[in-house]
Amino acid sequence: MAISEEDLRGLSAVERETLIAAEEDDEDGDIARELGQPAARDDAAPAKAAPEVPGDGDEDPEAEAAAAAAAAAAPAAAPAAPKEGDPPAAADPSDDETGLEAQPARVAPADLTEQRTALNQREDESMQKLLDGEITQEEHAKTKNEVRASLDNLLVLEATDRATMQLQRDGMMKDYNADLRDTVKSLKTSGLDLKGDEKLKTEFDRAVRLFAQEAEEDGLSDAPGNLAASKRALDEAKALMLRRHGKAAAAAPTPAPPAATTTKAPGPRPPADRSQIPPTLAGVPVAGDARITSEFAHLDGLEHADLELELAKMTPQQQERYLDA
Repeated sequence: MAISEEDLRGLSAVERETLIAAEEDDEDGDIARELGQPAARDDAAPAKAAPEVPGDGDEDPEAEAAAAAAAAAAPAAAPAAPKEGDPPAAADPSDDETGLEAQPARVAPADLTEQRTALNQREDESMQKLLDGEITQEEHAKTKNEVRASLDNLLVLEATDRATMQLQRDGMMKDYNADLRDTVKSLKTSGLDLKGDEKLKTEFDRAVRLFAQEAEEDGLSDAPGNLAASKRALDEAKALMLRRHGKAAAAAPTPAPPAATTTKAPGPRPPADRSQIPPTLAGVPVAGDARITSEFAHLDGLEHADLELELAKMTPQQQERYLDA
């Protein structure tokens, strides 16, 4: 008895080729007789046949995306209990309430890759049992549907985690942009218009990067709802810009003057006795080096990491001079 198209319905391309090849080598007709019984039942109840899934059983990104959309649009039916002798299905990660409560931002199981491997192995073993005549095609289709439903559920959970992380990143960028706008507005009020002066903007950007690196070295970091490192970098860059360009920040409240006291006005200071001043090297000419062109020439050619270490060693005044250079 030859294998009909009805027998092959619901199987992937690889499963069809494997079954046809096995039927050609089946001289006793065992596989044909085994497939003949479920084929008749399929005519009576076609709704139980497994839906055709493109691909060879391996994970197809396009198929997974379509499955994820379908799973999100309608609730998935509960998988049927496995038959005796079948390998147990992987546990549904949605039942692990303890893990979800401990990590509310993550819904996918930590062993997601292992669960996928186990599910694919279960489908492969079911296919092998079908070829060996241990189970019927209807039983294999049932196992295959259960495996695909579980794989779709894992895909939805993984996509949910990625969407949550993206929302967190978007929220952090929104908060940072709000802080940046406030800083730029404050500098403009003090007389430094970054939007209207490209040189000022470049100078401010360099200062923010420098202080952000220092904040990271001091152990500060940004988190959703708490941009500690970014806030510190913006505040210090703003203070540096005000100092360098002689702009005053908001004046602090003036303390009340102390009670008036009668003190003797200091008299004129006597001229210093220069004969008592020890000799210095101020008048001694230094050995010139034609290669040294500035105070920070030794920083030229340094790698990025070495340059950051040298900048961290500088005093605030040296940092100002370097940024100005």
